[in-house]
Amino acid sequence: MTSWRFEPIFDSYLLVMVSICVLMALWLFVRPTRQLSKGRRFTLASLRFCLLLLILAGMLRPSRSAVEKKRQQGTIMIMLDQTISMQQPSVNTDVTRWQAQSELYTKLKNALGDLEENISVKSYLYSDEISADIWTSADPFPEEPVGEQTDIGTSLYRAVTSAPGDRVLGVILLGDGTQTAFRPQVEIRQAGLELDRRRIPLFTVPFGKQGIAGAGRDVAIEQLPQQYRVFTGNQLNIRCVARIRGLSGSTVPVRLSVQSEGQPPEVIKTLNVESDEAEVVIPIEMEYTAGQPGNYTLTVEADSQDGELLVENNQQVSFLTVAEGGLRVLYLFGNRVGEQLELKRTLGSLPDIELVPLFVKRPKDNDPVLRESDIDSDQYDVLLIEDVPAAAFGTENINLITKAVEDGKGIMMIGGFYSFGPGGYKNTQLSDVLPIEMSDAERQEVGVQAPLREAFHLTEEQVMVPTEEHAITRIAIGGDVAARWQALPRLLGANRFQGVKADSRILLENPEQQPLLVSGEYGLGRVLAFAGDSTWRWKRRGFEKELLRFWRQAILWLVGRENQLQSDVWINMAQRRYSPGSPVSFTVGAQTTDGEQINDVTWNVTLVRPDQTKETLQLSQQLDDWTGNIDSPGPSGNYYVDVVASQQGRELGKTRADFQIIDQQPERTNTQADPQQLSQMAEMTSTHGGRLVMPGDAVDLIDEINDRAEQTEVELDVKWQLGGDATSAWSFLVVFCVVLSLEWILRKKWGFV
Repeated sequence: MTSWRFEPIFDSYLLVMVSICVLMALWLFVRPTRQLSKGRRFTLASLRFCLLLLILAGMLRPSRSAVEKKRQQGTIMIMLDQTISMQQPSVNTDVTRWQAQSELYTKLKNALGDLEENISVKSYLYSDEISADIWTSADPFPEEPVGEQTDIGTSLYRAVTSAPGDRVLGVILLGDGTQTAFRPQVEIRQAGLELDRRRIPLFTVPFGKQGIAGAGRDVAIEQLPQQYRVFTGNQLNIRCVARIRGLSGSTVPVRLSVQSEGQPPEVIKTLNVESDEAEVVIPIEMEYTAGQPGNYTLTVEADSQDGELLVENNQQVSFLTVAEGGLRVLYLFGNRVGEQLELKRTLGSLPDIELVPLFVKRPKDNDPVLRESDIDSDQYDVLLIEDVPAAAFGTENINLITKAVEDGKGIMMIGGFYSFGPGGYKNTQLSDVLPIEMSDAERQEVGVQAPLREAFHLTEEQVMVPTEEHAITRIAIGGDVAARWQALPRLLGANRFQGVKADSRILLENPEQQPLLVSGEYGLGRVLAFAGDSTWRWKRRGFEKELLRFWRQAILWLVGRENQLQSDVWINMAQRRYSPGSPVSFTVGAQTTDGEQINDVTWNVTLVRPDQTKETLQLSQQLDDWTGNIDSPGPSGNYYVDVVASQQGRELGKTRADFQIIDQQPERTNTQADPQQLSQMAEMTSTHGGRLVMPGDAVDLIDEINDRAEQTEVELDVKWQLGGDATSAWSFLVVFCVVLSLEWILRKKWGFV
């Protein structure tokens, strides 16, 4: 459809008409004084009339609009898997997947040679990233695949988004479909959704069969935690799994060995694992009791089996740090909104305290829910009880706790609706242990429907006031400790103690002198009764250090270590196993026994490689911690970072952290093809024609894509305007100048100039 119209200058027909009228007036009323023949007058008049028409056309600017159908430029993308798993046999075991893929790629190139000019082709090699376009590259096609990991999602996403202006007619993805990337930047589903959003069909072409015999035999130790930290004498439960393939009916020995620095490994335990299926995952659990303080290497290793292609995955290593003088605290809580909101993180962050939290359900019909093994006093130094009714323990466990305190263990009861008298502790042996008085009248019935007896609680917000100088209440280093307590967020409520025993001490109270924290002793043990359960608010209001100091000092006081003085130098690594080329980061710090950070520290940090070469590392300070980074440590092997901290020439302490660089070779351990995954990927674009295509039918895809492109035409608005393009503008100017020049030449020839 074509249409014409005028677009006058300044969008004004009036201006055009006035201008033309002025020019015509000059032409009609300005006459030459000399007489001309009739023919010469006609010639000059015709030329001037032509000039007027040209000026009128230039001012009206005639335009033509038309709608034309045109086939759009399109691109076909071909992606080829270049990872090591393509060296495995294809469907035809006489050739590898790589050879079969290369042969198909040659056929596709021949078929694509007859495409029309408005269809272009791009092809990429992919592993964990895509290569540059190899379609027109002068470089020879690779003879062997070399990629170490397959990241299909990232490669596919990068390909279709690499040229935002291209209209992709289809993507032909060749490969075995196995995803082996540890941390893909783009998940496969995300890439498929992106293709579907862009209306791009994905055609996947599989190579290799699922579950081929070439997968062979393999034993792999997996899921062993990367690091452990325990205290001397504590028992460590070591858990992992053995993944056994192709060894049905076989027995595989699995060993746990421990090695300290400079010593040969010592085998702690050996288990015989039975494999009764073609592929099975068997849980492994072994125990180890921590010995002397230091750094150890734990290795769980399975014997290599006949026919295994890869034996590097037969073992996994973990790193154990055994700390000296650590405290083990059992924390029993029956309310998920009390102190446990922050207490687990607060005490759990301390290097010399190991917190073991355990949620205790409400008892039914007063039947105990805790076993004797749950509260084994030999495993713990301190017991914290929060909002757990006495019925949950049972008489025997209560008696065990009482005996443990009498023998020197520490116990602290924290406030709650089922703590102290409301929890039914009046008629138990713990009534003699706790430093407060209780009565039968304040007992709270257990159950969801039982009404809360608020008369035995302080329901208003409570300000905490220290009554004397004490190690537990010393939450500020220097300055006014009482003012610091005043600045803390108030307790949301507290238990109302019925009285305090004569030999007990009130450490905290409210302004009405009602006790909030009471200390006492029972036998050789120490006891605390804390009426509140909402110090977790301190951290959330910016008093994190005060929260840490209060609870740490309470734990230390319970075991008689309130005057302990030592410095702790530490190093933290988020993980201990890295793949080759991955950066390694760590933080170091030093603190006093009160949890105070030591800032004026001189650090000497050294990286020691497997060949014993050393490199001095630089640290950067971030807030209270110091951070170090190792961009690329080196090849596979065992490394460690050695840390020495000193202050004014005096050594504060030293520590080390071991880590591994592991080449897990996922392309060799996971050799099976995954055509099902390729099918699922293609199915995500099925509404646009995407599907799984077998290699023998792949060449026919070219004609299908080409036919689809021919059927796809777009309507384009084509507009022409006088002077709107260079050709019409220059043509107009030339004609105007020629006519004007001819008129001037004739007037001069005839004596008018």
